[in-house]
Amino acid sequence: MRCLRWAGSTAGICNFSFRIKLRGRYLARVVPFFHINASFMTRTDTSYALTILSGLLVYFMFAAMSAVAAGITWIPITSFAASILHIGISSWLFLIFPKPGKSVAIATAVIMCIWPAYACIWCVINNDFSTTLLYFLPIFINGVVVRNHLKSFHIEKRLSTRIQILLSAMPIAFLAYMMYYYIVSFA
Repeated sequence: MRCLRWAGSTAGICNFSFRIKLRGRYLARVVPFFHINASFMTRTDTSYALTILSGLLVYFMFAAMSAVAAGITWIPITSFAASILHIGISSWLFLIFPKPGKSVAIATAVIMCIWPAYACIWCVINNDFSTTLLYFLPIFINGVVVRNHLKSFHIEKRLSTRIQILLSAMPIAFLAYMMYYYIVSFA
């Protein structure tokens, strides 16, 4: 064996193979045991983390803004309810059922962005550009989530059952707590 040549790819550091060359001829192509499709894992992990982050951002923005608001219309309440569903259901459903879960995540992301988009327009009209950045952040994060879901919509790979359970436990607990707090406590 004269040389061991690395034939890399552009998908990431985990996606590579080795070619073994002997006297001018390639004998074999060796793929390491940890060969994974790095682009799918990155897109899934990014979508999961940004889904929870954007839902929590709108949830806490609503809590802060409604504490000082004189009256609340249907627009913030709709985004608030969508943020609870976005965290509680959309963040883990695409891990278990890829296509329906991604469709639900896209729908809740769009519904959740109604209030920040309306507030961004209102802030630009009133020349309040520092608050515009606050309202634009969930729109940008949800845009990244929607883009990731649309790019990986036809990928049917699923994570292992153990990882699915671990990643869905916290959002389901959050949803159960919110359901108890808003429905049982005030009923």
